[in-house]
Amino acid sequence: MDKIVQIILKDCQEKYGIDLSQDKAAMKRITAAAGETHRALESKLKHEISLMFLGVYKRQGDSSPFHYIKEISRDEIFT
Repeated sequence: MDKIVQIILKDCQEKYGIDLSQDKAAMKRITAAAGETHRALESKLKHEISLMFLGVYKRQGDSSPFHYIKEISRDEIFT
């Protein structure tokens, strides 16, 4: 499950330049999604993580909420 959390945090950092590791509300949602994904991947080959309004993306004086959506495969987690 920690590997899934790290994948999500890394993706958010790379795509949006946002470190969500210190955001308690975001981490609670990420951890819950990671647990759900881990359980789903025990019986499926792929699972889609969808976290709406996970954070706020700030760019050039503008800010807007962003949604995190990613399909994760069993191979990414259990290898």
